[in-house]
Amino acid sequence: AMQGWDRPLAGALALVAPYVSDEKAVEWDLIVGQAHVNTFGALHGGCAASLVDVLGSAVVAMGDPYECGVAVALDVQYAAPARKGQVLRWTAKVARRGGRLVTVSVAAVIAKTGRAVVSGSVTKSMRGLKKAAGSGKT
Repeated sequence: AMQGWDRPLAGALALVAPYVSDEKAVEWDLIVGQAHVNTFGALHGGCAASLVDVLGSAVVAMGDPYECGVAVALDVQYAAPARKGQVLRWTAKVARRGGRLVTVSVAAVIAKTGRAVVSGSVTKSMRGLKKAAGSGKT
């Protein structure tokens, strides 16, 4: 559930292509709303960076229900503005999963035109909750 910092995303994201495997991308649509824009009416860079992190975490958790990881690296590039009311298609896919690290590539395009808006990646450190879940420790 969305809470705290993520709350403005609740109700704005719609899952379009659900998780099948690490090899397939997961897709969401986001209607850019008032809570997502800066004073110029464009998607706020901090909101976009949060989405790279949140959607990357979601893909990790979809692949392993005991984990969503802890971000150890976040990289975001901004290509073009998205205006309030526009629909963005967000795509997230596991780029690399190995050992205790998972890297997810995330991108957003304007759904109507395909114009790139944001791209980035998040690397998550897996804390071993699966093992802790079996032992009764967290």
